[in-house]
Amino acid sequence: MTRFFKLISIALLIAVVICAALPINAQTFDTADPGSGSSNPAYVHFGVGYYYQLRENHQRAIEEFTEAILLLPELGNFYTARGDSYAAIGEYDLAILDYNIAIEIYPDFVSALYTRGRAYHAIGEIELAIADYEEAIGQWPEYALPYWGLGDIYFEQTDLVSALDNYEIYLEYVGQYPTEAVADITVLARTQQLREDILTPLT
Repeated sequence: MTRFFKLISIALLIAVVICAALPINAQTFDTADPGSGSSNPAYVHFGVGYYYQLRENHQRAIEEFTEAILLLPELGNFYTARGDSYAAIGEYDLAILDYNIAIEIYPDFVSALYTRGRAYHAIGEIELAIADYEEAIGQWPEYALPYWGLGDIYFEQTDLVSALDNYEIYLEYVGQYPTEAVADITVLARTQQLREDILTPLT
């Protein structure tokens, strides 16, 4: 089997796995039939893009996600994937534009709300970041990642009690969604330190 066909096979598998692993709130596909599922060329580009994204070749990933969007512009997942690669290379404004489109397509796309919140946080738009995290939590209270985002903001603002509260909730819920199965090591260390600093003097 040639390298090209191996890559296509991997891409098809990745596309199926990624769509299956999306949060349930984000799995509402349009009623228009986009083709025969993962065999649709748009999904092939999506899978190839994710392949490169995993290998941190984000420019190539963006090219593939863009091709997927051109073929199937009504699917919000393609925009969030491209937004993630834009964010990874520091193009936060472009990432936010993609997340905006995804959320316009799927207003209950909680993972897009979280990643847009992260992008807002990165450019210093703290109130917008908090609003996105809180909206995501309001739609899905057991979704762990927005609590992580809020914890980081409160930690930076030296509101250590609020930071600890949100990190604790994050650690309680982490693992309920396949792509966040393991708690972030920085959050674990920070939470332990906050517990010692805040709770130990009270005992």
